[in-house]
Amino acid sequence: MLESIKTYFLNRKLNSYLKSRRKFNINSNSVGVLYNADQSDKYQIMQQLEKSFQFKPNQVYFLGFSQHRFDKVEKPADVFIAKDFSLFGEIKSDNIQKFVKEEFKFLFNYFKAEQLYLDLVSVQTQAELSIGFHDSNIKLNDLMISTNLENPDFFKESSNYITKIKR
Repeated sequence: MLESIKTYFLNRKLNSYLKSRRKFNINSNSVGVLYNADQSDKYQIMQQLEKSFQFKPNQVYFLGFSQHRFDKVEKPADVFIAKDFSLFGEIKSDNIQKFVKEEFKFLFNYFKAEQLYLDLVSVQTQAELSIGFHDSNIKLNDLMISTNLENPDFFKESSNYITKIKR
């Protein structure tokens, strides 16, 4: 019962952010990567990102979401869980707050399909250009790449399109 109430408020918050979403002109060189920690490995993502872009490691910020409860092991600092949001959809985690307040040149939404918690963090994050998969929430991304998680060409394709856009 509480989970359905929480989902209702999270969806309401997401929709209110989507309605008021605006473009940002950001002078930062930072890059954000939102990913599903249950489906993707942060280090593999970083390797793929380094092959396609010339970002320095201190320019890239990762934040992953996991459905695991982390009851028996400590939760990594760059991973959040459902409990990091209040019943009414407010962010309770300092790590999420820090990520959302950062201004990014590019925000890579490296997750498939609509995932409520990742969508909510993505829509609150300030980025000049948001890039995601073709089957994700169409309202979140400025550029959508037609590939899948198993295909390592996501960042290569992103790089190609970004280079063409900047011309």
